[in-house]
Amino acid sequence: MLPRLNVKNPYVRVEVAQPGRSVSRKQTKIKRGTSQPVYNDVFAFSVSPKVDDMLHTAIVLKVFDHDRIRSDDVVGQLKLGHGSTQETEINHWNAAMHVIGQETIRWHYLVDCDDDFKEQRISIAI
Repeated sequence: MLPRLNVKNPYVRVEVAQPGRSVSRKQTKIKRGTSQPVYNDVFAFSVSPKVDDMLHTAIVLKVFDHDRIRSDDVVGQLKLGHGSTQETEINHWNAAMHVIGQETIRWHYLVDCDDDFKEQRISIAI
Protein backbone atom coordinates (compact mmCIF):
# COMPACT_ATOMS: atom_id res chain seq x y z
CA MET A 1 0.00 0.00 0.00
CA LEU A 2 1.25 3.44 -0.86
CA PRO A 3 0.72 6.18 1.69
CA ARG A 4 -1.36 9.20 0.76
CA LEU A 5 0.22 10.68 -2.36
CA ASN A 6 -0.43 14.00 -4.01
CA VAL A 7 -1.76 12.21 -7.08
CA LYS A 8 -5.13 11.23 -8.51
CA ASN A 9 -4.38 8.37 -10.92
CA PRO A 10 -1.22 6.53 -9.82
CA TYR A 11 0.44 3.47 -11.32
CA VAL A 12 3.82 1.80 -10.88
CA ARG A 13 6.28 0.80 -13.61
CA VAL A 14 8.90 -1.85 -12.82
CA GLU A 15 12.07 -2.06 -14.92
CA VAL A 16 14.71 -4.78 -14.66
CA ALA A 17 18.09 -4.23 -16.29
CA GLN A 18 20.83 -6.82 -16.53
CA PRO A 19 24.09 -6.90 -18.53
CA GLY A 20 23.70 -8.20 -22.05
CA ARG A 21 19.90 -8.09 -21.96
CA SER A 22 17.39 -5.48 -22.97
CA VAL A 23 15.50 -3.73 -20.18
CA SER A 24 12.29 -5.56 -19.24
CA ARG A 25 9.31 -3.41 -18.22
CA LYS A 26 5.97 -4.18 -16.64
CA GLN A 27 3.44 -1.95 -14.95
CA THR A 28 0.42 -2.01 -12.73
CA LYS A 29 -2.98 -0.81 -13.80
CA ILE A 30 -3.88 2.80 -13.09
CA LYS A 31 -5.72 3.21 -9.79
CA ARG A 32 -8.08 6.02 -10.75
CA GLY A 33 -9.25 8.57 -8.22
CA THR A 34 -7.14 7.47 -5.26
CA SER A 35 -4.19 8.90 -3.41
CA GLN A 36 -3.69 5.69 -1.38
CA PRO A 37 -3.46 2.88 -3.92
CA VAL A 38 -2.89 -0.74 -2.95
CA TYR A 39 -1.10 -2.97 -5.44
CA ASN A 40 -0.90 -6.71 -4.99
CA ASP A 41 0.59 -7.34 -8.40
CA VAL A 42 3.23 -10.01 -8.87
CA PHE A 43 5.63 -9.64 -11.77
CA ALA A 44 8.01 -12.34 -12.98
CA PHE A 45 11.15 -11.43 -14.90
CA SER A 46 13.67 -13.72 -16.54
CA VAL A 47 17.13 -12.90 -15.17
CA SER A 48 20.50 -14.58 -15.32
CA PRO A 49 21.37 -16.12 -11.93
CA LYS A 50 25.12 -15.79 -12.56
CA VAL A 51 26.82 -13.93 -9.72
CA ASP A 52 28.52 -11.44 -12.07
CA ASP A 53 25.18 -10.67 -13.74
CA MET A 54 23.35 -10.29 -10.42
CA LEU A 55 26.03 -7.85 -9.21
CA HIS A 56 25.06 -5.60 -12.13
CA THR A 57 21.29 -6.13 -12.03
CA ALA A 58 19.04 -3.16 -11.28
CA ILE A 59 15.34 -3.08 -10.44
CA VAL A 60 13.78 0.37 -10.76
CA LEU A 61 10.26 1.11 -9.52
CA LYS A 62 8.74 4.40 -10.64
CA VAL A 63 5.44 5.76 -9.41
CA PHE A 64 3.58 7.83 -12.00
CA ASP A 65 0.49 10.00 -11.95
CA HIS A 66 -1.47 9.34 -15.14
CA ASP A 67 -2.59 12.42 -17.04
CA ARG A 68 -4.92 12.16 -20.03
CA ILE A 69 -3.83 15.43 -21.63
CA ARG A 70 -0.14 15.82 -20.81
CA SER A 71 2.56 13.23 -20.34
CA ASP A 72 2.41 11.28 -17.09
CA ASP A 73 4.30 12.81 -14.15
CA VAL A 74 6.92 10.82 -12.23
CA VAL A 75 5.95 11.02 -8.55
CA GLY A 76 9.10 9.26 -7.35
CA GLN A 77 11.24 6.20 -7.74
CA LEU A 78 13.51 3.74 -6.01
CA LYS A 79 16.28 1.55 -7.31
CA LEU A 80 17.31 -1.82 -5.95
CA GLY A 81 20.56 -3.51 -6.91
CA HIS A 82 23.22 -1.98 -9.12
CA GLY A 83 23.21 1.80 -8.90
CA SER A 84 21.26 2.03 -5.64
CA THR A 85 22.10 5.19 -3.73
CA GLN A 86 19.94 5.06 -0.62
CA GLU A 87 20.98 2.91 2.33
CA THR A 88 17.54 1.27 2.59
CA GLU A 89 17.69 0.26 -1.08
CA ILE A 90 21.16 -1.25 -0.70
CA ASN A 91 20.19 -3.11 2.50
CA HIS A 92 17.03 -4.50 0.91
CA TRP A 93 18.92 -5.79 -2.12
CA ASN A 94 21.60 -7.39 0.04
CA ALA A 95 18.97 -9.07 2.22
CA ALA A 96 17.16 -10.42 -0.85
CA MET A 97 20.39 -11.81 -2.29
CA HIS A 98 21.01 -13.77 0.91
CA VAL A 99 17.62 -15.51 0.89
CA ILE A 100 17.10 -16.34 -2.79
CA GLY A 101 13.60 -17.68 -3.37
CA GLN A 102 12.15 -16.06 -0.26
CA GLU A 103 10.23 -12.80 -0.12
CA THR A 104 11.88 -9.87 1.64
CA ILE A 105 9.67 -6.90 2.45
CA ARG A 106 10.94 -3.42 3.30
CA TRP A 107 9.57 0.13 3.41
CA HIS A 108 11.31 2.67 1.19
CA TYR A 109 11.07 6.41 0.69
CA LEU A 110 10.53 7.45 -2.87
CA VAL A 111 13.22 9.71 -4.29
CA ASP A 112 12.96 12.07 -7.20
CA CYS A 113 15.27 11.83 -10.19
CA ASP A 114 17.88 13.94 -8.36
CA ASP A 115 18.05 11.44 -5.45
CA ASP A 116 16.25 13.82 -3.10
CA PHE A 117 13.98 12.17 -0.54
CA LYS A 118 10.25 12.58 -0.88
CA GLU A 119 7.81 12.15 1.96
CA GLN A 120 6.06 9.20 0.34
CA ARG A 121 6.99 5.73 1.57
CA ILE A 122 6.15 2.46 -0.12
CA SER A 123 6.45 -1.18 0.90
CA ILE A 124 8.22 -3.41 -1.61
CA ALA A 125 8.53 -7.19 -1.58
CA ILE A 126 11.17 -8.87 -3.73
